[in-house]
Amino acid sequence: MSFETKGKIVKILETQTGSSKNGEWKKQDFVVETAEAYPKKICFSIWNDKLSQLDGVEVGDEVRIMFSVASREYNNKWYSDITAYQIDNNSKKDYETSKSESVNFQEEKLNLDILASSNDSDDLPF
Repeated sequence: MSFETKGKIVKILETQTGSSKNGEWKKQDFVVETAEAYPKKICFSIWNDKLSQLDGVEVGDEVRIMFSVASREYNNKWYSDITAYQIDNNSKKDYETSKSESVNFQEEKLNLDILASSNDSDDLPF
């Protein structure tokens, strides 16, 4: 089962490593505060090759997270894991989008200035 949520990164914990019968593993936990009327803090885990998705993500960034939830029983108690498998950094996208829009606006203004300053007495056909 797959879920999605949006929120702000409030904490990125240290990377944990270990080994099991399946080999070496790496895991990193991070905490997100949801953007709801009653915000909640959720601790997500991200594993192995997916850890690189946290590169460039900083505390305070707005992110969209796709995740799965799984529970298991151990000694008659139940434990749940919230595992992120995709992280989209909305803060970086918004910055890049606004930067790109600013460049496009400046180029359009420059083109209009060139057209306005062109002299009609030129013999050139353009």
